[in-house]
Amino acid sequence: MSSIKYVPSQNEDVHKYSERALRTGPLRLLLKDLTVLFTVLPYLPLLFFPLNPKTQIKKPKGPRTFKSVGVTVVQTVLGLVQTVLLILLIPAIIALPGLVFLAVVLLCILIVRLIAWFTHGPRILYSVDPTSASPTTNQHPNERWVFINGIGTGSSGLQTNIDCLSCLFGRQVLGIHNRSWGIFGDILECLLQRCLSYKTLDVRVACEIIKEYLVDTKVEKLVLVAHSQGGIIASLVVDTMLMELPDDIVGKLEIYTFGSAASHFHNPPTSSCGATPSSSTRSTVIPYIEHYANEYDMVPRWGVLYAISKLLHNRYAGNVFIRDKATGHLFVDHYLGPIFPVRRRGESKASTKANKGQTTGNGHANGGHNETTNENMNLEEALSYLNATVEVDEAISLKRRNTQPLKPLARTKDRKDNGTGQAAPVSTTVMPNSNTRPETHNIVDGFDAIGDDALMEQAARGKTVKELSRLWRYLGGNSPAEGRSRITGTVNMATALLLIDLQNDFLSLTGAMAQDNVLTKNPNLQSNVPTAISHFRAQQCPVIWICSEYPATKMPSIWPTRPRGVRYADVPMLDEYLASSHHGQRVLCASGSDGAKLYPDFKKLKKDDDKVFAKQYYSAFTNTGLAEYLRSNSIVNVVITGVSATNCVLAAAADAFFNEFEVFVLEDCVGASSEELKIRAMEKMRHYGRVVSDLLNFPVTNGIGMGSAPQQQAQIEKKKDKMVLYYINGSIPSWRVMMMLAEYNIPYTPIRLKVMSKPKETRSAAFASINPR
Repeated sequence: MSSIKYVPSQNEDVHKYSERALRTGPLRLLLKDLTVLFTVLPYLPLLFFPLNPKTQIKKPKGPRTFKSVGVTVVQTVLGLVQTVLLILLIPAIIALPGLVFLAVVLLCILIVRLIAWFTHGPRILYSVDPTSASPTTNQHPNERWVFINGIGTGSSGLQTNIDCLSCLFGRQVLGIHNRSWGIFGDILECLLQRCLSYKTLDVRVACEIIKEYLVDTKVEKLVLVAHSQGGIIASLVVDTMLMELPDDIVGKLEIYTFGSAASHFHNPPTSSCGATPSSSTRSTVIPYIEHYANEYDMVPRWGVLYAISKLLHNRYAGNVFIRDKATGHLFVDHYLGPIFPVRRRGESKASTKANKGQTTGNGHANGGHNETTNENMNLEEALSYLNATVEVDEAISLKRRNTQPLKPLARTKDRKDNGTGQAAPVSTTVMPNSNTRPETHNIVDGFDAIGDDALMEQAARGKTVKELSRLWRYLGGNSPAEGRSRITGTVNMATALLLIDLQNDFLSLTGAMAQDNVLTKNPNLQSNVPTAISHFRAQQCPVIWICSEYPATKMPSIWPTRPRGVRYADVPMLDEYLASSHHGQRVLCASGSDGAKLYPDFKKLKKDDDKVFAKQYYSAFTNTGLAEYLRSNSIVNVVITGVSATNCVLAAAADAFFNEFEVFVLEDCVGASSEELKIRAMEKMRHYGRVVSDLLNFPVTNGIGMGSAPQQQAQIEKKKDKMVLYYINGSIPSWRVMMMLAEYNIPYTPIRLKVMSKPKETRSAAFASINPR
């Protein structure tokens, strides 16, 4: 299997990246694009290989197959005719008079258009249910899916593409036909679109349809999928939408490209973010852009791969996934198939091969959560690609770090500010590597670009495609939860609150654990846990109660399978004791007993629609179905509370981690029989996730924080006179702290430490008094 290279999206440093058309004239761009095109021509034969790729995506058979063969024949004829005409072009220029030559050229264009007409069809097509030959129904009324095809695609090919998309993702898909004029005609059209930003009729039609969907108040999300030249069209559509529509309207878009030929992709920060340097914490107008490419595919080597690796000052937004050493450019055979090898549940490879060419059952493309979609599509079988650990492309990362800010096109001394005769003012942004006071440092020389790229790359290391990609979460009619990480800009999916063992035997003074009563040792649980519950309910996060029902006999130890990847390699798993169940002398939480009931103070907080899982092991994930429930609801963040820290909470944190969830433990909402045991347990839990010690400033679940804004501001004001930040010039940790302080609008007094001085200021008694280490 090919390895997967990953290139995080560019940061939003306005001083480093810009559209290349703003820096270079169109003729020079045309010459550069032609030069690059000739350099990638050796990859031309690989566009169609492998000829018979292993894919479980069922393409329709019947009349459409004959149409596709016809399109292939017409495209071959067109290519030969255009080749002959190009060979005869130079002799014709020399031999024929001007008007005669012009007439011959017009005649050739007419011949090409007449031949190409046989491949054309309607401008707009809709996905079709192969079982009924009728348009698929839209079971997601608040969503719209649009697909734009690439070069050399006829009407029947577009229909096949959108039907396969509908089958995979359970949505109705509208296809915009980017009509083909033969291989050379399509390349000429690509050059005009890339170098002159020329909006051909295909672009204009796409702009009209997408704008209509975006301004529709009933539409909450518009997913745009593009292939090959469709990527160029998508980039031009984005440029137009950004000019004509407000940020919140364009923000409905999600963009996914395959083998994109686009030379740029714009995605500016939202207008509410301003021009602060903390681009790692800024959100962009379009929340999700992803590009998928095969390394030896000629088209992306001219488009997305060339743009991100060679045009370092060029704006190209979006995360890029590259199949190393992979070939082929066909949308279904070489992209959808290898990335989403979904077969029916319980179907063997042999039966799949025997059934090749048949449909996947009734209703598999009808756009909804139907029986076939939910029961037959096994999302976990996309192992070869989705579960592969990505390799961050270190070469591109290094180039980005070393990329200097853009040089001005005119000398600085010649540029004036709005004709006033005064130079533009210096930014007043606080940056950590200033040689003067940070308040007057210019952002151009700052660490914002380096820090952003470093954070994005660090966050991706050791993760799988499934953890970084969003598109796969739509498979089978599912819908990913919304949200975005505040730090890395990656997807921050839905969050669930787990309440573990808040039962009488652990908390009541008459319970089995009365001698080591947890509530007596942790009285704040009675106020902190309700605060957490009300907060997560307000954010519409599921609240899940985990209740122990221990059997009378000892249960065998069970561990989850350690996932692949660097992230999980050296993390300790539970010992044999915690991987088992309670089997001591005291009977705990016997099924049906009063001790197994919820503690009265917490029972009144439980709602009828709250999910409850009964467990026989210490871990909430062992033989309970909890992990499956969380995955089926697109939940990846679990926030753990409850008792006891040393046993059930620790076991739940460990197994949640090894079940590939993001783990957060609310320290103020976890109890233990002693403070010392709790501290030890928290140290162990840091192996598996984040221990959150400040309940009022909990920054997870779609960027929300614990407590109201007035409460947070009161905490800030309370500490205002103590906020002194000692920072080191050029220090990335110092930069990160400053970015977070700026994000939360926390005032502070910066004091620079000169670590290169003699004696070192960090060795002074004054500094040692506040930092003994």
